[in-house]
Amino acid sequence: MKADKQRELQRILIEADNYRKQIDSLSAQIQIVENKRMEIDSTIETMDSLKENRIGTEILVPIGSNSFVRAELKDNKKVIVEIGAGISVEKTIDEAKEILKMRNKELENTMNKLQSAVAEIKNKLLELDSTSKKLIRELQ
Repeated sequence: MKADKQRELQRILIEADNYRKQIDSLSAQIQIVENKRMEIDSTIETMDSLKENRIGTEILVPIGSNSFVRAELKDNKKVIVEIGAGISVEKTIDEAKEILKMRNKELENTMNKLQSAVAEIKNKLLELDSTSKKLIRELQ
């Protein structure tokens, strides 16, 4: 009887550890999604400010690793935006913003699903915690 309870406790501890690893993985995914949403928000703000600049205005264009080149604004009405599968098209700023807002909404839905999964796993962990405490009391 005692050996059965010890095996059950061991099984619960392993299961709880697996759940914690799942929470860590989901939390990392949530952070990635949140970073992407912030990037999209920043892009939309940049597009808004782009419309306010005159053609010929000198702007800084990012080239990666927090490095920039100076460039002259040739068009303040259209931008090139990725529409998926590595395909980019020229759109008006307002059209591009709508594409980005839809993408942001999809990311928000993904984040909600991830957060729900974390909450569900946390509930399972609470149940396991309660069961393990009961078993520990019985084993003493």
